[in-house]
Amino acid sequence: MAMERRNMLLEIGTEELPTTYIQPALDQLRTWGERWALASSITVWGTPRRLVLFIKDLPQFKTETVFGPPLQRAKDENGNWNKSAIGFARSRDKTVDDLQAGIKNGKKYLKLEVRLNSQRGLRDELIILLNSIKFPKTMRWIPDSAFRFARPIRWLVFMWGEHVTDLQVAGVRADRYARGHRFFGDKPVKLSSADISDYQRILRREYVIVDPTERRKKLVAGLLKQQEKYRPGIRETDLDVELVDEVGNLVEYPRVISGSFDESFLNIPSPVLITVMKTHQRYFPVRDGRGRLLPKFLVVANGPFKKTKSIRENNERVLRSRLADAEFFWEEDLLRSLEERVPDLEGVIFHARLGTYLDKVRRLEKLATFIAGRLGLSEEQVKNVKRAVLLCKSDLTTAMVTEFTELQGTMGMEYARKQGEAEDVARAIFEHYLPRSAEDVLPKTAVGQVLSLADKLDTVVAFLGAGITPSGSQDPYGLRRQAQGVIRLVAEKQLSLRFNVLVEKAVTGLKQERSSHKDAARQVLDFFRNRLEAFLETRNVPPDVVQAVLAAGWFDLPDVMKRVRMLQDLAGTTELMAATTIVERTFNIVHPEKLTGREKVRQDLLKEPAEKRLFSALETSTSIRKVIEEKKYREATKMYARAFSGLLSAFFEDVMVNVEEKSLRKNRMVLLSLINRLYSERVANLALLQFKRGEHMV
Repeated sequence: MAMERRNMLLEIGTEELPTTYIQPALDQLRTWGERWALASSITVWGTPRRLVLFIKDLPQFKTETVFGPPLQRAKDENGNWNKSAIGFARSRDKTVDDLQAGIKNGKKYLKLEVRLNSQRGLRDELIILLNSIKFPKTMRWIPDSAFRFARPIRWLVFMWGEHVTDLQVAGVRADRYARGHRFFGDKPVKLSSADISDYQRILRREYVIVDPTERRKKLVAGLLKQQEKYRPGIRETDLDVELVDEVGNLVEYPRVISGSFDESFLNIPSPVLITVMKTHQRYFPVRDGRGRLLPKFLVVANGPFKKTKSIRENNERVLRSRLADAEFFWEEDLLRSLEERVPDLEGVIFHARLGTYLDKVRRLEKLATFIAGRLGLSEEQVKNVKRAVLLCKSDLTTAMVTEFTELQGTMGMEYARKQGEAEDVARAIFEHYLPRSAEDVLPKTAVGQVLSLADKLDTVVAFLGAGITPSGSQDPYGLRRQAQGVIRLVAEKQLSLRFNVLVEKAVTGLKQERSSHKDAARQVLDFFRNRLEAFLETRNVPPDVVQAVLAAGWFDLPDVMKRVRMLQDLAGTTELMAATTIVERTFNIVHPEKLTGREKVRQDLLKEPAEKRLFSALETSTSIRKVIEEKKYREATKMYARAFSGLLSAFFEDVMVNVEEKSLRKNRMVLLSLINRLYSERVANLALLQFKRGEHMV
């Protein structure tokens, strides 16, 4: 007889949740649901006022394996079940005849196969789950209760098929009554069963689009319809995706309304207008077909409003006030030049242990000038680097950036342009904050690249030098992100810079004893090496390839990328397999000897023909060295494999390395070490690759 199956529906009704809280909470609900059912049977939906979990066709009973005490402690000296075993069986309404042995974490334990009532089990676990869902911040609202949640819970729906499951959390008892829109359908609506289609239809009738995908489609359609008037042919890809996603989680029933502002505000730089509209008001700016900002905006109201005049006027009034403030800041800030503001940086703290932003600017001047010289920038570019360094932090003292902190750098560029600075200088002031994230664009100008590199490197070096390091998931000063930006910039822009030289120069700017600079440099290099590993692995470079390449040196980041690409391109080829065999076999035999690489082979101790031929090949390997120096790594790998593959195989066949005569043994070790180092210290230590072991030859 087939086991009866039922649907389960949970709706957690709350006060309005922050937009960033909704999806992570739904992800946790889904993860929990997957303990009970296949992912394909689970639906999670959310709005600002509700979190929904639906599971389709759950069996009425679930068989689960429950582990008890370790098997060796479950019997007495006569081999009979002891009290712990008997108690374990009774705790699950079983007898000792039901006890079995099972493996957990590699050890033997008692186990029982227990038949659980799914409805009861779900209820018990949900109580625990609702007490443990993680949010960035939680609150308590019930006197004398430890229960915490993102926002107060106001109602609960928990349906098992056609029945309500007895569940009480935070003083709220579950029933079959959902709630509609706060203003257009906030009366209880009765659910007859845990049917997802009926639930969705009933809530839609009450002006709640509970499916985020459907809600997003309605929002996008409204935005496109309104903007089509000003920008014919606009597509969804032209919209601000982040803002669409954010606003989609601010409303339960989106209604797009068009508004306008005075055209005179267009004299304010566009980034300011966009920031005020998007970041502070969640409005959508409107552009024409040529991308120019228009004195229009779109606001998304929550509900099926038919009369929109008052909504439009209220939002226009709010925006007008915000733009008037921005206009005042813009005009006031222009009364003083960025250069005049530089001394004011003495009053802006970079960090309590690292001094002021003026101190940072002074360090940047030396470091950026050094980098510009290393990159061979022209005299004019070096001049612009020095000017950009002087002005790059001045906008931190402006009223505009004080009010809209996300505009730092952007306003510096705008003020610099208005005050007649060179375009390279203005662009660099903006670009030195790039990239702001792992996906952000890199600086395009040479001056901007130099300043961005110097700024981020100085920040990492200064904090680590002061003993302020990230720990676990805690990185309050974004040092990992800054380091990642440095690595991306040097690697992807192929800047000809030695990383160790950069760090040593940056460390000399620290206010500490010169004797401690060496330790600081070592700590910084270790930090950057770890970030480089993470950078490569995020680009789907296998960990063994990462380690093999970095073992041969990593200070030249463009060169690292070149060697990585070579190993990936040659993966599985005969030449790479043969080269790997050479490096691995020589590495395994000479590694315990701890040779320095400065030893030389004594020809008078070469006795066997096979070792003489191998030495001859090493002596004539200058062409391989030359190709490696030219960074033609694919060609070098093939040459290396062909030069030593057959000879090394014959050597190991005919020559005993570990002979009793010490000088002879060491001489052979030195020969193998030099063959190994020829490739492994210059290209990659292939012995670290994960590959099919065995002798591969060409």
